[in-house]
Amino acid sequence: MFLKVGAALLLLAAVAGGGQDVDLPLRLERVGELGWRAVMRNAGRGERVFLLHEGLQPCELVLEAVGKGSVDRLDWRTVMTMDGTASAKFFKSVPAGGEVVMAEGTFVKQEGGYGMKWGTFEFRDLAPGRYTAAARFQSVAWHRVDQPKNIWLGTVSSQPVSFALR
Repeated sequence: MFLKVGAALLLLAAVAGGGQDVDLPLRLERVGELGWRAVMRNAGRGERVFLLHEGLQPCELVLEAVGKGSVDRLDWRTVMTMDGTASAKFFKSVPAGGEVVMAEGTFVKQEGGYGMKWGTFEFRDLAPGRYTAAARFQSVAWHRVDQPKNIWLGTVSSQPVSFALR
């Protein structure tokens, strides 16, 4: 699939294998009592460049209810009206040793349980109980006719975390 990038083109392609990149560890951090943030650190020696945009290539949150399995989520990208235009500002450049916040969200108590917005993903009506979560990011943008060069490709996942909603 081609996406228009200003006067350039961005080509998206699936990454074969999609292994974990040890130079770009992704971690979930607790933010306050009910919030989480996904942070990627560049542990490599050089700059890493990748496309990060919640409508085109988001960082996902995978949530499971302990003993019950995967939790369904809404993905608002399925109903968003987008023309697929990627801007150069959607590309993140992370220097060696640097970090970037990939996504974040906070669980909010609602009438039917708990809910959370995580970028374009929305969890609704989560019952009180124990959960595990992990963040996952897959970079598949591999070529742009103009800058930046050397776009990083791969898949990273955070450590799983356990928590309770009461």
